[in-house]
Amino acid sequence: MSFFLNTTVCGFSLYHILAFFLIYSCLGWCVEVVYAAATTGQLVNRGFLNGPVCPIYGFGMILVLFFLTPLEDDLLLLYLGGVILPSALELVGGWALYKLYRTRWWDYTDKPFNIGGYVCLEFSLMWGVGAMVMVKVIHPTIAALVNIIPPLVGFVLMCLLYAVYASDVVATAIAASDLARELDALEKVADSMHAVSDAMTEILGTTALDMDQKMDESRLQLKLAAAEPEARSFVRTFPDAYPAESALGTDDPEPGQVPRLYQWDSRWGSTVYSSTAFALTGCCPTSLSMVYQGLTGKGDLSPYDMGRRASEGGYETQFDGTDAAFLVNEAASLGLSCAALAADADSVRAALEGGAVLICNVGPGDFTDNGHFLVITGIDDEGNLAINDPYSAERSGRTWNVDTVLGQTKALWAYRLA
Repeated sequence: MSFFLNTTVCGFSLYHILAFFLIYSCLGWCVEVVYAAATTGQLVNRGFLNGPVCPIYGFGMILVLFFLTPLEDDLLLLYLGGVILPSALELVGGWALYKLYRTRWWDYTDKPFNIGGYVCLEFSLMWGVGAMVMVKVIHPTIAALVNIIPPLVGFVLMCLLYAVYASDVVATAIAASDLARELDALEKVADSMHAVSDAMTEILGTTALDMDQKMDESRLQLKLAAAEPEARSFVRTFPDAYPAESALGTDDPEPGQVPRLYQWDSRWGSTVYSSTAFALTGCCPTSLSMVYQGLTGKGDLSPYDMGRRASEGGYETQFDGTDAAFLVNEAASLGLSCAALAADADSVRAALEGGAVLICNVGPGDFTDNGHFLVITGIDDEGNLAINDPYSAERSGRTWNVDTVLGQTKALWAYRLA
């Protein structure tokens, strides 16, 4: 053991290097799981090994400690080194893993300024910030915790963990070479480690999703209170009302009118939809409820009721609202016809003047930062559209130039009575 304590590389003992490699391999895996949950809304067991480790983070942090610790007092050089070193490791590691296993564990092909999909400018710049935070803030704490553990205890613990780590690497390599069927014992070890990492994925991912949901709900309250005076009563009652287990219905609309209904209406806004508040993700069922009520003159299907139909039909998605197929497939059961419409001004005018009511799916722009559904109810002689935006009374209270709306449109459907 004295050999590991007394032998140093770049100012770090072998004991500390081995300890840091284990810790940062596991912490990197945890970050990957949390990041995947927060960005995709899904629980993903990251990495190519069975256990809860990503070795590339261990190697990356060791390189950062070796080469960047001497630069910690020069923030510019520390940042530049943090951009270059992890990016180089990511490039070489990604290429090597692909050559060995014919699988990519990360892929930046859809990112601008990428090299072979292995590295990209966006993440390289993020690595620079991450390296600064690790060297200046996180690593001193990790090092202090390692030093608290008696060396003998730490050495025994590392021997056990590295034995498991090595078994995982061997089992993964054998599985990749199709020899796993001949070595049942290793396969069982791999399965056991994967069960542990799956359990950790469930805990970390669920926690990240819950936190992300709470942040979304907080942002919802702030945005609504600032932008929508009519929603302020809902915002005030939301913390106590959410999650509501039931919703109130709607009255019959005025004859010949498409009612303005809002996803944040206190009658249903605090119910749960798409794993969060209906007020946040209920634009699609609210839009279809408006169209249904406007064309049929019936108030029997509220936005909440439409949301239930979407859920029961399998169209409700986790944290991402509603699959647009719901708008097409549900129309017949509502006594409506639905047809896709070309997103050009002439087609829109012809459909509206022919008595149709339109649902528009828009992308980032004037109406949303991500994706959103709204209803188009009419067009005037100057080409201005009347809309019912289920999220905004302010946007619903004005007209919109047809080209402005269509420039942000991803899909468009025309509804009539069947």
